[in-house]
Amino acid sequence: MAEDTSRISITAHYTGYVWYRNGLSEPAFVTPQGKASYRALWAADHAAKALLGQDLETMLLQRHRLIDHRIESLLSEHGELQVLEIACGLSPRGTRFKRKYPGENLHYIEADLPAMAERKRQLLDGMGRLNEHHRVLPINILETAGNASMQALIDREFDVDKPLLVITEGLVNYFPTKTIETVWKRLAACLRPFKVGVYMSDLVSQPQWGGGKLWAEVGVKVLSVAARGKTALHYSDAQSVKQAFQRLGFERVRVHNPKDFYAALEIPRSHREPIVRIIEASVGDKKG
Repeated sequence: MAEDTSRISITAHYTGYVWYRNGLSEPAFVTPQGKASYRALWAADHAAKALLGQDLETMLLQRHRLIDHRIESLLSEHGELQVLEIACGLSPRGTRFKRKYPGENLHYIEADLPAMAERKRQLLDGMGRLNEHHRVLPINILETAGNASMQALIDREFDVDKPLLVITEGLVNYFPTKTIETVWKRLAACLRPFKVGVYMSDLVSQPQWGGGKLWAEVGVKVLSVAARGKTALHYSDAQSVKQAFQRLGFERVRVHNPKDFYAALEIPRSHREPIVRIIEASVGDKKG
């Protein structure tokens, strides 16, 4: 039986409130737990920003806006896109993108552990946002068989003749490296039959400067308490990320640093080197 990962959904309340207070979401996505957790962490987060030049809210906004930007780029490049957002929680991304692209050129599936997926489905259904090109389904990335497995969902819901993007945001640092690498290896195999298969994720790596290392370690401990379980840092630099993803079956790997997009995007700036990166790993490019 796959490990129970339901604890991870708890942090969805906090991030859901961050998206809302920064104009990325709607009141319906706000929960009392989200408000309470944000207020509880506010003082510590502002202290981290002042003392270490890094704070959780800035990191969350950097990763969210940068992923949005890369989705727009893929849509522009291919003219159509299928998206599977795993661990969707209270993310407003699917709703925002389907409002902007209501047609069939964007097919968007949000997925999470069964209880969270049902909560999200009811929320979006009550808002009148779901349709044949925007749905919410259960998934457990640690399962290797059954309807909720990653392989089964991808095989069932997506057209291999169209590009597919799989997103995980705020998920992978909750798993030990060995566990998440097993998931990534299976995902690379799932994506290989597609015209283009792309995986995108944030990744908090191990900073090389002293303050950043301390901030990352403190942040990991805070998230561990919030999620009621352990969290982990995986790689030390972009080169080790690329080597790992290529070893796991991805053909091309790009590592995006938020600071490279400061001038082009409406993205908050860290006072120090950002510790979050966006990984964009792909297989296939059968354009003709």
